[in-house]
Amino acid sequence: MSRIGYWIYPGNELSDIPLLISNNQFDVLKPEYLTVNTKGKVVIRTVKKDGLNGYSVKNAENIKAHSKEQFITVSSDADNMKMLLKNSKKRIKAIQSMLNLVQSTGFSGIELDWEGVAQWTTKTYSQFLSFVTQLGNLLHSIEKKLLLCVPPISNSIEQSYYCLKYEDLDSRPIDEIVIMCYDYMYDYGGSSPVAPTDWVNNILKWAKSKITNISRITAGLNVYGYHANVGKYNIAIDFYNKSKQYPSFSTAKQNSSNEMSWTENGIFYCYVNQQGLNAKVQNAIQQEIPSISIWHLGGGNCIYRE
Repeated sequence: MSRIGYWIYPGNELSDIPLLISNNQFDVLKPEYLTVNTKGKVVIRTVKKDGLNGYSVKNAENIKAHSKEQFITVSSDADNMKMLLKNSKKRIKAIQSMLNLVQSTGFSGIELDWEGVAQWTTKTYSQFLSFVTQLGNLLHSIEKKLLLCVPPISNSIEQSYYCLKYEDLDSRPIDEIVIMCYDYMYDYGGSSPVAPTDWVNNILKWAKSKITNISRITAGLNVYGYHANVGKYNIAIDFYNKSKQYPSFSTAKQNSSNEMSWTENGIFYCYVNQQGLNAKVQNAIQQEIPSISIWHLGGGNCIYRE
């Protein structure tokens, strides 16, 4: 059986998260407690500044009490990451900030979710690999783990979009390479699935051909939906409690990507129900993937049940 984890976003709109955590036991929980700001500094996303599910001692203790493993997600976009990486003092301070929080919470490790990978230059990528190596070695020295989120790559064409390559990560001190197998609609527009099943399978097949130890692969799966004008790129992400408020919600039908979808007045809507999430997880398990991470907990989204 694969281990199942959930990302936790610190927004107030996801008000059901604390109770969900308290009423369940999880394999893995990953709250976004840290982010890189515009000055290239790692800062804490607190309850006071960032909402109900941000960092507090109470929230961290609740997460630790209800999960086998816990990882602090550190978010960043491409510009903020570049500000951090180009300055050696900022890199040292960033690593220290991560180590301090992971030790004070007693969590299992750090997860880097540094996105905008298509915007990275080869110089930025080289700096990134050096940073990851340094961070991973330091975490391992205190018996903590490093997880790294990476974009979905299913073939050589998609590989050409990025300087990042899965095989470059194979020898680095990274415990899990978390492949975000979703957001297909940003490339193909409204009425496209969030994560077509065949595409996800090709991503996982590509990863297994590039990463020597398959036990290090984690499949990131969606339980969120979106709406957009058919064929357009005005994508708006929805969690379940938002989706069920839209017109004709009750007419949705499950498609081949295990997502519920419908169209109303030229607008395409989709969401994931319990049956769909179970099918997505089972599909990843059939691909022999040992670990699964679901974006995201809360907002009325379902939780995987065997």
